[in-house]
Amino acid sequence: MRDYKLLALSICIVLCASCHRKENRLREQIVIDLLSNVQDTLKYSSFVDSISYVSLETTDQCLVGSIKDVIISDKHILVLDKILPVIWIFDKEGHYLTKIDRKGDGPEEYVNLTQFDYDRKNEYVLLLDSWTQSILFYGLDGSFVKRVKLDTSPSDFVKLEDNNYVFSRSGEVDSLAGIYLVDAMGKFTSKLIARDDKYLFNNFSDNRELSVFDGIVGFMAPCLENTVYHYQSGKLIKAYPIVIEPRPVGSYNKETSVRNMPDFLRTNYIETSQWIFATYWCNKYGVRIIFYSKEGDFALVGKETKNDIDGIEYDGKTSASDNNTLTFWLRSEDDDAANPVLQILHLK
Repeated sequence: MRDYKLLALSICIVLCASCHRKENRLREQIVIDLLSNVQDTLKYSSFVDSISYVSLETTDQCLVGSIKDVIISDKHILVLDKILPVIWIFDKEGHYLTKIDRKGDGPEEYVNLTQFDYDRKNEYVLLLDSWTQSILFYGLDGSFVKRVKLDTSPSDFVKLEDNNYVFSRSGEVDSLAGIYLVDAMGKFTSKLIARDDKYLFNNFSDNRELSVFDGIVGFMAPCLENTVYHYQSGKLIKAYPIVIEPRPVGSYNKETSVRNMPDFLRTNYIETSQWIFATYWCNKYGVRIIFYSKEGDFALVGKETKNDIDGIEYDGKTSASDNNTLTFWLRSEDDDAANPVLQILHLK
């Protein structure tokens, strides 16, 4: 009996030591090398479990110019148009319902539709107007609810359940470059992460800088840093201390031309409950695509992706990441004037 107890104790010690080593490894660094063990093609089957499609209905009243972003709720699909200043609203099967089309300079209108969010609890669509430094709230029927004036305009934002916001200004080169908490009245309350002043170059991107999944707001530290942070329930944690190799070789400022930089620039980041998807580019080596498995603690690195499941390739990416999915889109083959089709990747 004594031998069994000693054996059980030994097993517990080994398991605890193993867990401790893993926790230490995660806390210290996750090194991903963009020059070593790089695959020419990352196959979908290595990170995708299945694929589903939603065709967005085309009508005389609904002709999507191009997709900038998509939010999928339990009842609706909301599409931010990249060309037209419109939010298109569909049901979950892709049937067109209505739109928010309120461009103008009136008190209930927006001038420049930059980004959007969706308040699932109240069923409000939130639109960021960078021109007037405002967030405008609308109902799903397009009715105006309210306007919140901001201290400054973010490049991306997320409304929290407590009615406050997380703002991203991670691509800016001014003194407010970084990630912030903002109260319900649009006033800055605290800085979560500052941008390193060694890397204050202009890196403009249409892609979202904040990911939302499982009640967590995730983001990567401003370029050229790559640590993943999570903000939830009033707490900020360093979730995945990712270090990209090769590391930056110099310091940069707003006069720097990114086309001549020797370092890899992050051009996209999307996080789900199980994966971190990021893309990088540098003038010398071209594109690198990363899929980091949180559960498996490994990274897949390639130069491009290939859909080896059904052979249908995407034309653009969005930031939707609920239920461990990525939402891409492709042009319809039925008609040149038809609305796009959503390609939803259900990840492993």
